[in-house]
Amino acid sequence: MTQIGQYIKLNDAVPNLILHITTKLLRNENLTSFKQEELLLIQHVCTSMLSHGIKILLLRESLYNSGIGDIVILNRKISNNYWFRIFSILKQHSDAELLRHMFNESHSAYISKKLHYSGNVSHMINFLFMDEFGVNLKIPEELICEGNIVFSVGAIYNHRLLKICRFFNRFWGDQEREPTVRLICKHLWFAYLIMFGKFEISTLAYNQQRAEHKAGLFSFLQNDFKVFCGMSENPQLLDSSAIFDLTGISAEDLFSYE
Repeated sequence: MTQIGQYIKLNDAVPNLILHITTKLLRNENLTSFKQEELLLIQHVCTSMLSHGIKILLLRESLYNSGIGDIVILNRKISNNYWFRIFSILKQHSDAELLRHMFNESHSAYISKKLHYSGNVSHMINFLFMDEFGVNLKIPEELICEGNIVFSVGAIYNHRLLKICRFFNRFWGDQEREPTVRLICKHLWFAYLIMFGKFEISTLAYNQQRAEHKAGLFSFLQNDFKVFCGMSENPQLLDSSAIFDLTGISAEDLFSYE
């Protein structure tokens, strides 16, 4: 392990390319200055981290909804827009008989079983994530087979992580939105380094940086890395109003704890 910050150690098995990309991202260099192989690796890491995050959210909601049969409780965090989107997908990919009985309460149990056993639920959820969020999500069979999975997906439909995912995949390669995409890359990349053992973080960092601190743990550790390495950072030119219009999230709250 090599010390690269007051609270950070680098795994000696990490390739130089990983450290090189980390340095460029923390210097706030424009993504257009990165080599093709660097961009491909960054994109792969970011989409993988987003996929992992979505699966964790789905697991959480599935645990919350496990064994619940009350529609009011299951529907408590779900928007009408989500149900309209689900119905639109069903109209495209289901047969006429199913659609004819869709709103008949006495047929609800039959329709639910048919959707699950035919694989339509899995197809519908995969289509939703790819079409709307640009992510090819391979949801574990244990979650897909859970009876309330459609409600669990609806509960995270408007989650901040899904908004970030939609923004990232929609505007990857868009020069006008590059500063915001770069900010997303920087935080997701740093999360990858920590969660996959590339960086080892001292427990003292968690005592210094608490959840109520606005900057967040990643920003705290990134600053530690930059100070230790004597690194200067290019100014971050973010259009805060544009970020809010497109994601519904302010630039300050994009990766905050709240």
